[in-house]
Amino acid sequence: MVMHSVHAQVIACATSDSSIVTHSRPKKYGAFSFTHFLSNVSVELNGKQYKAYPGDCLIHASNHPQVFHGEDSAWDSDWCVFDGSGIHFFIKELGLPINQLFRPASTHFVPPLLERITLEHERKANRWNLVVSLGLQELLIKLSRHWVNGRAKGNGHGTIDPLEKLQEVRTIVHDQLEIQWSVADMAKLCNLSTSRFAFLYKKCFEVSPMEDLIRKRIRQATILLSDTSKNISVIAEESGFEDLQYFYRAFRKRIGTTPRSLRKRNSSSSPWRSYEEERGKLESIWASSDFHGMIGMNDEKVPFIQAISGNWSKLGWGRKELTSIPFFDFFHDSEKHLLEKAYQTISTGGIVRDLQLVTLCNSGLHRMVAWTGAETGGCFYFSANIGKQV
Repeated sequence: MVMHSVHAQVIACATSDSSIVTHSRPKKYGAFSFTHFLSNVSVELNGKQYKAYPGDCLIHASNHPQVFHGEDSAWDSDWCVFDGSGIHFFIKELGLPINQLFRPASTHFVPPLLERITLEHERKANRWNLVVSLGLQELLIKLSRHWVNGRAKGNGHGTIDPLEKLQEVRTIVHDQLEIQWSVADMAKLCNLSTSRFAFLYKKCFEVSPMEDLIRKRIRQATILLSDTSKNISVIAEESGFEDLQYFYRAFRKRIGTTPRSLRKRNSSSSPWRSYEEERGKLESIWASSDFHGMIGMNDEKVPFIQAISGNWSKLGWGRKELTSIPFFDFFHDSEKHLLEKAYQTISTGGIVRDLQLVTLCNSGLHRMVAWTGAETGGCFYFSANIGKQV
């Protein structure tokens, strides 16, 4: 199936909205209104009465009459009014019903997506309209996916993939680090018991739900420590840690150093340099390093050490191992952001000077290593000085 080009636009949206009538929603000819019902509601469509239950959905065209009546006058829903070029064709191609109630197998993704769309629509940051359009398309695609899965399950032709549900829950949780999630909260998102969810999660991702969340929060904190000058207590809070002392303990346990020390080694003496600043010093840097060499890419654009000289014995790796293992695999997971930034700097003609990275030893332990890198003549060159064990 070939999808038509689509550019979706939000007119208005809300989550957990309590209403008496739908008249307060903005109206525009040619627009669509999506409703995700959170309570029992009587729905009148084209003169016919229907009953909507929590979890039911409706995509309604503006030129079709509809009336909602809650059991206690008010009724709750998540909703969005939208339009855009190609949007009607897009909905049709996804196989989603228009002007009739439907019930996807799961709707746990709806509130977080609408909250993200609402935030982008209100803030109007750089390229916000593109983010909103993509968010709406993701919403419609996931509705289609779970609508088709739900029908297949109901007909006995298939089941919902539990791995897919776990991956979606993981994305929701990791996208909202400020929420104080419990395992029970996560389990509710995919309608599983707490114990069953925890078992399946660890089986799927090889880590418990809470440890996975803590690691994600720590990774977020390392990015903020390296890229901003925010107070450490603010960074802890923005990364989802309510207790500053617990943040320090969790950070040191998983990174091997304190947040303050990490910030100092990656910001007080900036490793990001221009070629003009450093070009006269490279030879002396190579000469004074513990080891140095050249990095190349394989056919899949994965970097490997291609040549190496010097003394790297403190790391415990042999030459064959150093040149056969992907280069980025030699670093702690928490350094991913710095590695990506280093690659970007070198690729655009800059130099990375004495970038302190937690580097894996053959023993399974880690050492702090200061890396310097530059590109010249289409080749990537590096040097390194080995520091203490962390």
